[in-house]
Amino acid sequence: MEEEEEEEDATWYDSLENAFDMDGTASLSTIVEEEENVPGSMYMVASGHEIQKVFALYSNGLLLKAYDALCKVKEEGCSILKAKLDEVKRAYGRYQQSSEETEDPHGYTVAHQARPKVSYRHLRGSKVHSVKLEMDLDFPLERVWAMGWEFDLLDTWNPYAIEPKVLTTENDQELTLNTAVWLPWPFHPRELYVHVKWYDLLEEQGCFFVTLHDIEYENKLKESYILDREDNGRGEPKKKRKRERAALLKGSCAWVWPERDPENSCSRKTRVLFSMHADPLVFSPPNWLVNFVLKLMAPTIYKTLVKALHEIYGKGSSSEYPRRVGAKKLYTVLRERVEKAELLG
Repeated sequence: MEEEEEEEDATWYDSLENAFDMDGTASLSTIVEEEENVPGSMYMVASGHEIQKVFALYSNGLLLKAYDALCKVKEEGCSILKAKLDEVKRAYGRYQQSSEETEDPHGYTVAHQARPKVSYRHLRGSKVHSVKLEMDLDFPLERVWAMGWEFDLLDTWNPYAIEPKVLTTENDQELTLNTAVWLPWPFHPRELYVHVKWYDLLEEQGCFFVTLHDIEYENKLKESYILDREDNGRGEPKKKRKRERAALLKGSCAWVWPERDPENSCSRKTRVLFSMHADPLVFSPPNWLVNFVLKLMAPTIYKTLVKALHEIYGKGSSSEYPRRVGAKKLYTVLRERVEKAELLG
């Protein structure tokens, strides 16, 4: 009898799990239709509409609204739904952590004051090196966004990017990336594998929030990511890594604000703040040396970015960026959300 009940529960769990789309949104009509067959201990008190609202908000990147809706949902049992709801809570936790760490000034010194502003922190005894990079760009948000999101094109303008690749595209909100970063002597290039996901906080904070963290050293590694194999998992001997790794740790993020020129309301600008925490994994360089490298690299990246934006969207440009910005739905969505937020504001 117990075996029959376990089989019934497993069947119900399978059908419930299948009610969710790949991006985490729920086909709640399926769940509601099957509620009569739900074992008593698994019954969901919250209505399908309430749960659907949480996932609809979350799948559209509206993290704070999704969390607010989640707090209003009353539930008991139902581990599958609970797991999905926990994803929203974890995302909100990452947002809180990133907000606190971005606002924390303790231990930071200014490595470069002019555009871009660069601040650096390394606390004694810690393996973590933290950098804040702030920049203002006289270009619309969707154009600035594309310079990072179209990651495979990064080395067309960034002199420090080596073999940038997009490993996976979960949806228009998530990417998994791989690149190496050139560093001046006495350092060697470091390789990064990073998961990226953005959220829309325009209504609450006037910005987009982007999480950045390592997929291997932050427990995000999937079987499909073959980080040190040249045989694509066919069982051939492993090769030695081309480069040493570095890890971009949880709490790393970017904040992106769309802005208007106060003297020209038709001119659209973008403000970006990166807050990054890295573990070099192998060595811990002295603070003065890291400050020196940041003074060299950050202004160069900023200048080449500004120059690239002018050239890419200038007359006669043959760059791939404008074509992708014009063709992909993502950039239309970003532009429309910004315009809507401006109207509401």
